[in-house]
Amino acid sequence: MSSFPSLYRALVIGAGVTGLTTARCLQERGFAVTVIAHRFQHETTSVVAGALWEWPPAVCGFYEIAPAQALRDEQRWCLESYHRFQRLSTKMATGVYIRPVVFYLETPAAKNALEMRKINELRPHVSGFAHDAALVRRNGVNPEAGYVDAYTYQTPLVDTDMYLAWLLAEVLSNGATIEQRQVHGPLSAAVHELQSSYQADVVVNCTGLGSRELADDQIIPVRGAWLLAENDGKRFPKITTAHCSSLINSTSGGTFLFIVPRGRDRLILGGIAQPECWSTNLGPAHGTISRAIFEKCAAFMPGLRSAEMVDRGQLRVGLRPFRRAGVRVEREHALPVVHNYGHGGSGVTLSWGAASDAALLAQSAIAGFEEKAAPGAQDEPVRAVPERLSRNI
Repeated sequence: MSSFPSLYRALVIGAGVTGLTTARCLQERGFAVTVIAHRFQHETTSVVAGALWEWPPAVCGFYEIAPAQALRDEQRWCLESYHRFQRLSTKMATGVYIRPVVFYLETPAAKNALEMRKINELRPHVSGFAHDAALVRRNGVNPEAGYVDAYTYQTPLVDTDMYLAWLLAEVLSNGATIEQRQVHGPLSAAVHELQSSYQADVVVNCTGLGSRELADDQIIPVRGAWLLAENDGKRFPKITTAHCSSLINSTSGGTFLFIVPRGRDRLILGGIAQPECWSTNLGPAHGTISRAIFEKCAAFMPGLRSAEMVDRGQLRVGLRPFRRAGVRVEREHALPVVHNYGHGGSGVTLSWGAASDAALLAQSAIAGFEEKAAPGAQDEPVRAVPERLSRNI
């Protein structure tokens, strides 16, 4: 139900999962929405996402531990997304599935404070949770793979090809207009022209890695890649459970175990996390990375050696937009601008919660500017730090 007059218009920059979800949340608050982006659908980073919901900090694309407050915000956002994805999983067209995931640990959780904290935080919020070292044996994991502990729960898995198409259709069916356009920064210098061109009351920046030019030099890419295999049960027993390695705190990147069902009959084999790699072209390293990913997955689950690859075994490569200080969902105090970017490898996981906060901030931005413009209103001093929503879970 809308809670805001429809005479207000928001301009969303960016059409990945963050931009489209933010556009939908703005519509739910009654905004008329225009979305502009340099890339749409299959050209976005979001379509390359592994799209497995997990508790922050994420394994996929993890690079540095965000400050405590940033992690609390991300936990709150991921919970809101979890509940939204549960509802969406009842609609076949969304490409959202609820399936079990098992995270495997190379050392017992009791000896890893970071992993134990993650387990204890996660446990109350998800269905089907169990922490049991016997999961390693029961799932037929190769004993030589080196995993000694594990935990499991039911999680949303998102087929991004289907989901992005559904999400764009939702935004369009609720009255949005879209335009292909690249915005050059800084955004603070371009915002008034954008407002005038699109008759926008507020501009919402959801440009991911593009935010480095528009707003923030803390943004860096963390390159990811994965293979896609057939998962129809013909060459190996069909896999319906996701299998992932535990969180490894490293700033140097590397490989990690990521075996995730995609849709009805595909299987993701991954993956890598390479900080500050700016190109999706792997160059001479393409073959080496592809073999390393395949060998890690096959060593874990030997039946995968007979897997048939989709698209001739070509890697899907994307650049995760990581922000060193954590995800930025903030309102610029002196400008009609809201930011929602820096989700790293958790764009899908955090999408609905972060977008909901961004839409609320857009509403408050308009209310704040209208209050200042009212007769007799006193000018407020411009604060150096943008406003931020911070509500604990």
